[in-house]
Amino acid sequence: MQPSGGATPSSASEQAGQSATIGRTASQPAPNPRIHNGKAAKRSQTKWFVSWFPGDGGHCGGMIIAKRWILTAAHCVLAASGNARVQVQVNPKVRKFGAPGGYRVDRMIAHPRFVPGYDLPYDVGLMHVTRNLPKARIALNKSKVSPQINAQETVYGFGSTNPQDYDGSKYLRVGSLVDLSGPKGKTCGAYPRARFKSSIQICAGKPATRTDACGGDSGGPLVSTIKGKKVLVGVVSSGGDICNGDPKAPGIYTRVSAFYTWIQRAMSGAHLVASAKACPLPDRICNLKKGQKITFVLKNKGSGTANWKFSTPKVSKVSLSKRSGTLKANKSTTVTLSTSVSASACQVIKVSGTHMLTQDFGVRINGDEGSC
Repeated sequence: MQPSGGATPSSASEQAGQSATIGRTASQPAPNPRIHNGKAAKRSQTKWFVSWFPGDGGHCGGMIIAKRWILTAAHCVLAASGNARVQVQVNPKVRKFGAPGGYRVDRMIAHPRFVPGYDLPYDVGLMHVTRNLPKARIALNKSKVSPQINAQETVYGFGSTNPQDYDGSKYLRVGSLVDLSGPKGKTCGAYPRARFKSSIQICAGKPATRTDACGGDSGGPLVSTIKGKKVLVGVVSSGGDICNGDPKAPGIYTRVSAFYTWIQRAMSGAHLVASAKACPLPDRICNLKKGQKITFVLKNKGSGTANWKFSTPKVSKVSLSKRSGTLKANKSTTVTLSTSVSASACQVIKVSGTHMLTQDFGVRINGDEGSC
């Protein structure tokens, strides 16, 4: 992490064509002219921290909050949308892309009111992994009246550390901040009032030492002590154009207490899983011949109703028994895939649904050896 400044534009913001003049997200590194007071974190104190790569060229952090759940930023989640190979590393010794022994992500949830762009309110998201995480957890702050202005806060991450640092820090770093607005503050630095909403965001920095978060720190933790207990009070979200700890453009964090109820409900909601014996993980490549059928099974392992959909190219060489529908909790349905063509071909079908990573299945038709 680079304690300094704000954050950089996320790929989602750039794709949307939004201005990032004073609201960079921290998922990608950027030049930073002045870095002060960052230091190496003690890994014995961050066993709940996770490091991951959305697949957009950036880096994000996250926090273990339940047996298979990680809290992060919504702009990180959207940057990874459709990437079925996302893995997280728990409290890694060094920041390393593609390191073995990670936890595979099978669900991603962004807050429904989050929209990539300029000010990034509602920048909170969740990730679900396929096996149990270590027992280390960080408690979520429930108090909407804390932290108060001038409260001591700590930010962690693998983000940028100097003007030439486009890859981020090799080691996890920590920075000491103070709360600059409290839960009822009207302003944050020199940002326009519409830029900062204290009811759902935290304004934090340390003007005296120019300490703050930067590119590559997105989704990471802002921690404070409340009633004698260290709790997660914020999620690294956005900030000023250049990460230099400018007191006029401090870091902006998602206020965890404002989303505590949403987090609990989202974790207990719908959970769609799609599988087909003929299309095994991790590649999901199916072999299909004329006259044969492939059966897909969709199951909702969660507690809420889920919508699902199969998508094929406009000119499709396969037929589906059904293309969309809904599934109640603990219910399943099947979809059969067939083809009537005799020639070799290769195409991709997409399976998407409520709180489900979009999954691509490559279909090799009649022995086509081409890449799917």
